[in-house]
Amino acid sequence: LFCPLAMKYLYDYIQQPPVKIAIYGPVSSLCCESVSSVAKYWNLVQISNGATSATLSNRQLYPYFYRTPLSDVAYNVVRQQLFRMFNWDKIAIIYQTLSLFQTSAADLEKNLKEGNVTVVASEAFAQNPERHVPLLKAQDARIIVVYAYPDMAQKILCTAYHLNYYGPNYVWFLLGWYFDNWWSIDLEVNTNCTKDQMLDAIDGYFAVLGVQLGFENVTSISGLTSKQYLEEYVKFHPDYYLASVHTWAYDAVWSLALALNNTENTLRQMGRNLTQFHYGDNFTRQSLMESFDTLSFQGISGPVSFQKGERVADIKILQMITRISTVNTVQVGLRDSNQNEIQFGSPYHSTYWRGGYIPKDEYIRKTVILKISVIIFGLESYESICQTRPWLLAVGFTLSFGSLFSKTWRVHRIYHNKHKMRVVIKDTHLLIMVFFLVLIDVIILLIWQFVDPLQSREVIFSTKIRHFKTKPDEQKSMITSRSMGKVTAAIQQSYLPGPKEDIQMLKRQLSEREKKISILNSIIRRYESKDIALQDSRLVNVASVPVASSARTSVDLNWLKKEITE
Repeated sequence: LFCPLAMKYLYDYIQQPPVKIAIYGPVSSLCCESVSSVAKYWNLVQISNGATSATLSNRQLYPYFYRTPLSDVAYNVVRQQLFRMFNWDKIAIIYQTLSLFQTSAADLEKNLKEGNVTVVASEAFAQNPERHVPLLKAQDARIIVVYAYPDMAQKILCTAYHLNYYGPNYVWFLLGWYFDNWWSIDLEVNTNCTKDQMLDAIDGYFAVLGVQLGFENVTSISGLTSKQYLEEYVKFHPDYYLASVHTWAYDAVWSLALALNNTENTLRQMGRNLTQFHYGDNFTRQSLMESFDTLSFQGISGPVSFQKGERVADIKILQMITRISTVNTVQVGLRDSNQNEIQFGSPYHSTYWRGGYIPKDEYIRKTVILKISVIIFGLESYESICQTRPWLLAVGFTLSFGSLFSKTWRVHRIYHNKHKMRVVIKDTHLLIMVFFLVLIDVIILLIWQFVDPLQSREVIFSTKIRHFKTKPDEQKSMITSRSMGKVTAAIQQSYLPGPKEDIQMLKRQLSEREKKISILNSIIRRYESKDIALQDSRLVNVASVPVASSARTSVDLNWLKKEITE
């Protein structure tokens, strides 16, 4: 992609006299990339007041480029700081497939992984993000970063509304440079949401943006304070709101003027001047760049200075709080560029959480039941504890891995849909699936509990194991324990022959087979969806370990049973 109109004007200006010394603009990141990639061959230094693309930070591709807005790379640093502050280490990214957004998304994903933060999903789309939002929800992504133009952001959040993928348990991060009322412009054309529905969906989203106006009482290099500048602007454009690109444009003009002035002074000391510049003049171009690099002045948008072409400035933390304003975001914090820290509280609005609490980046999984079962297995083998163990272990396993596998099945169905009809699998369907899996466990456990419940029995024996034969009703387990001196009927009855023992073995094996079938089915689904990037695939792989381990355990126990009974 490139910007043909900007390129046309560039070639026209270069061909026409007088010789150009520098370039001011364009505002668009896409056009800046096109212009800056070729302007360097004429030794033209360029400064923009609106381009934020992370691609333009590459000094090898764009060595003579400067800008007064902050880049998306700087904004990503602030986003990472916010993630750490709120203890979020599982992040999802959805972005539009344009270079402006692709580079920013890739930069954030790279930095997150280097900081040991898990990227649970990274979805790219061209024009129809509606299909990708359900995949984010399927991954249980709670903290979502969006890189897209406003019309696409509308589609994403409208889809999230219809999926109930918003509210107190979710946090959305959008771009801070969206214009006022962006969410309502052509809403009926772009989406099937009403304004009230969109307001409900966007309530509470975060954004970051470079400071637009400096302190009211600080005089800029122009002699105006930010307050006086705003008053003059309103007089000039009474019906046009002040956007950040306007103050950045003002400071960009001052930056270029000051840099040219300093370069002129440097050249005069050598008996030269700017009027002698030609497109092969590397020395003048280098002098102009050094002037930019050493600039430091108070602008309307705050202090202005550059490091490797990038603006050094404070960054605002913004949030959409619809009860305060439905037009645009309000400031809830500031990232100080000098102290490299984020400040919340006065004089800014309080951070807003829809549920009154900071959301977690994931649900607390049902594995807590499995953890409790592990603790129970380590306690004394009283009869009540003995009977509780299989319930906790079986139900805990099904709730934990059943929910994991059901999500994998949903993604498998969406991606392997052979028909053109849209596939909608709601959370209710997954809950029903998990419910029936738990129901199977409950039926087996109830039969076990009422027909032949587990009992606790104390056996005292020597530490020496001998093989002997007795009558079936007198057989005892020869498994020893030096520390406890106790064994439970759960172990004894599982591996000794006889009618009751066979029933116990059958019930236990029924429960095990049901778990193995569940795991095997999920592995098959995961293999068929192997080309789809799923964060839960790692957990599915871990869950497959019990298949092999339980199979080996069954062989070992059967061997033990044979040895004891001989």
